[in-house]
Amino acid sequence: AALGSSATIVGAIIAKAHSHGALFGALGFPIVLPLLMMAVVATRRAIGVDGDDWSWMRDVGGLASYAVMMVAASVLVFPSIWEST
Repeated sequence: AALGSSATIVGAIIAKAHSHGALFGALGFPIVLPLLMMAVVATRRAIGVDGDDWSWMRDVGGLASYAVMMVAASVLVFPSIWEST
């Protein structure tokens, strides 16, 4: 949900821009980077490389919080992006 909502809002911003070149990578990378970092750490902890048995649950909570934040931000920002000319 977080990856989809962040890619959708970045795509909506880029759709309204005049130059479409490498803009998606430039805008999308800083938005998706925290999500990817949390996912990598949660995966390492879940398979037992780092941390104790349940330390990965904190990272899963962070991923869920990020997903809720991105969906809420997308819902709030998308109408103003779509209505702008």
